[in-house]
Amino acid sequence: MKTNPRLLVFASTLAVLGTLWGCGSKDQEAAGTTEESEETETEETETDSGDSGTDPDDTGSDPEDTGSDPTDPESNPPNIQTPAPVIHLADNLDEQDQLGWCIDTRGNGFAENLHTHSCKASGGDVQYIYNEETLQICSAEFDGYCVEMSGGPTEGMSLNLVESTNSSDQKFVYNADSGEFVPQENASLCLAAGDTSSAAGIYMSRSLTLERSSDTDENLKRWIIVAN
Repeated sequence: MKTNPRLLVFASTLAVLGTLWGCGSKDQEAAGTTEESEETETEETETDSGDSGTDPDDTGSDPEDTGSDPTDPESNPPNIQTPAPVIHLADNLDEQDQLGWCIDTRGNGFAENLHTHSCKASGGDVQYIYNEETLQICSAEFDGYCVEMSGGPTEGMSLNLVESTNSSDQKFVYNADSGEFVPQENASLCLAAGDTSSAAGIYMSRSLTLERSSDTDENLKRWIIVAN
């Protein structure tokens, strides 16, 4: 049987068109796959960015955190204007003019009874010396007079300023680490300012007593010695 040449040409044309159509479909599928891949990568990038956990308003610090520890005496230091020598509390507590708290005789001038008082710029009866050799706390204003635990150290007792003797009632051990003055004969007690303050003319005052160290606020028992 003879083959019609026209049919052969027609069949060849169909074959070519089929090949071209198949290639076009594959190219479209490939392009569609590429677009879907790019969209997927974009969505993943946006998701990663959104889940980074970084808050643009988060500065990494607490606005209420000032970095100051209110229980640390050094966080509220006084502005001591009293000339040396002077013994004063490390913490200003509530002293209205930031003058700090010093050992002082009650009233004006010499008195036997002691308390804590605003540290005066004029010095005088608020100036005290600690003698490391004799373990005495003595007045710089009233020569020959030292702090005494009259009758021996007991919890809650007041302190007196009396003539210097070699009595154990006048011996205090100073701990430079804690800032405490403790009686040589009873290390469980310490020299402490009172919990509350009161007006003393233009200044302020508190009591001065021996208290149990374990029960006393650090701010009331930590003393700083400023020597000449």
